[in-house]
Amino acid sequence: MNNFNNVHPIELALAITLSSVESLLWIINELLGFHSTPATTTTAPETTPQAPQTSQTVTPDPFILKMTVKQLQAHTGIKSSRYNKARLIEYALAM
Repeated sequence: MNNFNNVHPIELALAITLSSVESLLWIINELLGFHSTPATTTTAPETTPQAPQTSQTVTPDPFILKMTVKQLQAHTGIKSSRYNKARLIEYALAM
């Protein structure tokens, strides 16, 4: 039995339509540059990882370091309990 002679015309039309849409979308992606080939991509030269440079911009105020959480909340104006003492101190030093 040969099934190629018994293809329904609607199935054939759907297959052609889907294939055409897929081809059109592929061409659009190519034109916009979303397809990249491994041969055209360049890699950066390998470098040794280095630690991030950190520097303290504000000298800690001994008075602020000795404050309680309630005092820090009053000083910074933050009433939220989400901030722990370290974050409140950090915010107070940044002010």
